[in-house]
Amino acid sequence: MIIRDFAGAAKLFVDVLPTFNATEIMDYETLVTYAVITGIISMDRQTIKKKILEASEVIVYLMKLPEIKNYLESFYYCRYRDFFVNFLWVINYIKQDRFIRSHSRYFIRETRVIVYSQFLESYKTVKLQSMAHEFGVSADFIDRELSGLISARRLPCKIDKFDGIIETDPTDERNRYYKTTLKKGDHLLNQIQKLSRAIDVWSLLFWFN
Repeated sequence: MIIRDFAGAAKLFVDVLPTFNATEIMDYETLVTYAVITGIISMDRQTIKKKILEASEVIVYLMKLPEIKNYLESFYYCRYRDFFVNFLWVINYIKQDRFIRSHSRYFIRETRVIVYSQFLESYKTVKLQSMAHEFGVSADFIDRELSGLISARRLPCKIDKFDGIIETDPTDERNRYYKTTLKKGDHLLNQIQKLSRAIDVWSLLFWFN
């Protein structure tokens, strides 16, 4: 968490949940809290359900952590109005936590991206007012939020201000992954070609010697 590797941290927290007994390091409630917070920002819904939400060792302790329980369940079950309320509690928590507080702005932004993406992926078009109602905020607030994330290319959608409609464009995301894959493929081919040339040179030297 200190180095902002939330995916790596989440995997380690989840892996240790069934057998954790090092209470001299942290209590189990803190472990569950960390697992939920890092899991939501880095894991897919299926993994969250299997490894956290339905994990027997977690269920018991979530009863002692109502804010974290509500945060997790409101995210997974798409109760976005409740999620925003509990998100405020989580924000205050991470701002005071010695391991995460230096990354609080990053954490807040990425969590918003994940939640908005989760909501929008179910629609081709949706009214700004409808989305605002789902999140329990004003249409102007959603407009400002999405506009900033769209301009930063974090959300594959656009806003029709005249009709007050959000139009999702999943092809933008696919194109981004396609270009990334091509770039990585080109890099790999270049490395292979360099290696091939090096082997050829080594073979010639070996032959003449």
